[in-house]
Amino acid sequence: MKIARRLVTRVCRTGAVLLVLMLPSGSTPGWTADYAWVVAAPEEVSLNADLLQKLTATIRSDPEINIHSILIVKDNKLVFEEYFRGHDEDWGTDLGLVDFDRDTRHDLRSVSKSLTSALVGIAISEGEIQRVNTTAHELFPGYHDQLAPDKRSLTLHHILTMSAGLDWFEPSDYTNPGNDEIRMINSADPVAFTLGRSLSSAPGEHFRYNGGLPTLLGYLLENAYDLPGDEILREKLLTPLGVREFDFRANSNGMLAYASGIRLTPRDMAKFGLLFLHGGRFNGKQVVPEEWVETSMMPHITTSWTAGYGYQWWIARFGSGETSMWVPSAVGNGGQRIYIIEPLNMVVVITAGNYNMAEVELSGIEILTKTVFPAAGIDGIEFIRSAR
Repeated sequence: MKIARRLVTRVCRTGAVLLVLMLPSGSTPGWTADYAWVVAAPEEVSLNADLLQKLTATIRSDPEINIHSILIVKDNKLVFEEYFRGHDEDWGTDLGLVDFDRDTRHDLRSVSKSLTSALVGIAISEGEIQRVNTTAHELFPGYHDQLAPDKRSLTLHHILTMSAGLDWFEPSDYTNPGNDEIRMINSADPVAFTLGRSLSSAPGEHFRYNGGLPTLLGYLLENAYDLPGDEILREKLLTPLGVREFDFRANSNGMLAYASGIRLTPRDMAKFGLLFLHGGRFNGKQVVPEEWVETSMMPHITTSWTAGYGYQWWIARFGSGETSMWVPSAVGNGGQRIYIIEPLNMVVVITAGNYNMAEVELSGIEILTKTVFPAAGIDGIEFIRSAR
């Protein structure tokens, strides 16, 4: 049965207009009992296979590109799946050259933040964590010494949107000893270290990337469920997606790395993307509340890198002439990407090994603008940094 679709516009807090693909209630992938993928050729969903093959040839011809996998899911079908050979790491440990395939787990790095946010949404819906307007003073009663009076307005919403206002230095180079995420990891109490940072701006006023904020979310999750974070992740999110194997790395202080420590296969990353494409439903079950999914993928605050930031999701904007498309994106150091392209009913997953690099030979944005969008019949579309 062909899925009916309708495009609606939604005015976000930034004042920008967001085009959203609304799928009928209950429209989810039709999985078999063992969660097997429905695989199809690109032509079956009106994608230009020649352009996709050219992309594959380009990556194979140049090892310096170091992309490890690209998957495209369209209309609930896995229509493009390529794996490559490249240098990789397991959370900083050099693995050398790896021949990747569908069973190879990969660092998600900061894509982990988007999974952590999904767990928070589940916990709020189950009454285990208070709502997003709850203040940090209420959420962290054991850390009042770190919560000076000027932080009285700091809420869970600010923590989720990277707008906490805390003074935080986190360059893309995580070998820099001055990087505050590294300093937090090496501290005796990462929660105290993060909450204890002074304010550089009022909460909610500016975006400031902060790898300590997902650690606060993880602390709330573990306290709420009284379970280790890997068990929470397995029970609440991955098992409903049919994900049987995963890794969740811990920092040297023993606390799980909610900002960057999860490892999944690209196919399992695509399942998470489909979950959000379909409003939190998977295999007939509402795994993440629909309202949380919609709110997570809205640009609540502008950034200098993309058009906006949601609840641990980057919101990229693409345009050409009168056309404007917003693409929620889970983004991780090294080139890890999950793109939710709602108007095309599509999820794109990319893994790569370009860690701590500001410039790369072929970025995820280029893959979308030069190959994926043209393959779908959309030519001349460009990445737009500003929200306006």
